[in-house]
Amino acid sequence: VIQNVIDRKPKPRYLLAVDNSNNTMEDVVTTLASVLGPGQIQKKPCEDAFLTRDLSQMEIDSLLVNLHMEAVHLKELLNVQWVCEAGLVENMEMVVEEYRQTRELLPLRLCILGPPAAGKSTVADQLCKHYKLHQIRLKETISETIAQLEAAVKNEDEEAEKEESAQELLNTLKDNMEQNGGGDRRLEEPHVIRVMKDKLMSKRCRNQGFVLDGFPETYEQAKELFYAEEDESEEARSKIPKYNKKIIPEFVFCLDASDAFLKDRVLNLPERLPPRYRHGFLRRLNRYRNQTIELLNYFHELDISPQDM
Repeated sequence: VIQNVIDRKPKPRYLLAVDNSNNTMEDVVTTLASVLGPGQIQKKPCEDAFLTRDLSQMEIDSLLVNLHMEAVHLKELLNVQWVCEAGLVENMEMVVEEYRQTRELLPLRLCILGPPAAGKSTVADQLCKHYKLHQIRLKETISETIAQLEAAVKNEDEEAEKEESAQELLNTLKDNMEQNGGGDRRLEEPHVIRVMKDKLMSKRCRNQGFVLDGFPETYEQAKELFYAEEDESEEARSKIPKYNKKIIPEFVFCLDASDAFLKDRVLNLPERLPPRYRHGFLRRLNRYRNQTIELLNYFHELDISPQDM
């Protein structure tokens, strides 16, 4: 820019760069709310601004002004590579990500692994409360997804295309669970991965962070869950795990205890707890012991060293 100014020396004493957009303040706020949250905004009448003590008359005038500016010299005369030429609304995700990186407002992504009865959910719950993260468990995530799809189908304000897509996915999940006997553990692997990946890619998890509680359980689940779908051929995918940097855990903690301790703990669980806490314990324990080394190797391959606890 400086070299262009020296070479061309425009007559005005100022330079003004203006993007090609014609967005209103409402457009900007709505887009920002969509990138950082559910996209809902609350419109206030202009008169309410005068009732706000924290705003001076000059600040109120600035908020209400209908401002339109035209670029001076820059676009016509200067040979410069522009960024965000389409405007703030079109590039909001990039601007927000740049803001996060600059201010180091980065979400914390954790994964807690361990055998049954090791206390994964207790640790995950405490971490979520302390760091204000979202706890992600398989059963709750599937139930939440189905509830959200049912709400989307009933919502009359939902766009027809989105409503149809929600209905199709809802039918697919329910049919698959019924075919396999019902329950979250009866949902086939591809659907489990889709539901969990959608949860990790949600705005809440990407903006605030999450704790994966006891999932993934196998190497293949981890590979599919965190796999970056774009830019990689099938051949490259089979040799080196390619991962999505937006959802891969930064820290992996592996809880452990002896089989004797875990068995004793299950046997002495309070009677008020549901039978599912005891049902199939030995089978789940053996499955974890057989799968955990290979699962942890997945994270080692990505230079993420699981911490033993």
